[in-house]
Amino acid sequence: ICKGIPVEAIPWASGNCRLTADFASNLATWAKILPWLEVTRLFQCAWGTVASGVDFVVKYGLENRDPFGTTHIGILNLLKKKLLIPLYLVR
Repeated sequence: ICKGIPVEAIPWASGNCRLTADFASNLATWAKILPWLEVTRLFQCAWGTVASGVDFVVKYGLENRDPFGTTHIGILNLLKKKLLIPLYLVR
């Protein structure tokens, strides 16, 4: 008698994401430094894979941030235009 398919959690992946947490972190780190097209060439993956890696890391960061350690909140005015970005300076 079959009682279903056994499923185990693996710590290096998340849900239905095709990327491991380490690979997504590497893609996102390099995507901060280089243009995304160059990252796709270096890692020999599709542009959508880089976008998925960055999305995974951003979602993880938003879910796990701790606003209680924030000591100052400031605003950055970029290039003297009216683009205001809040900055969170953490201890």
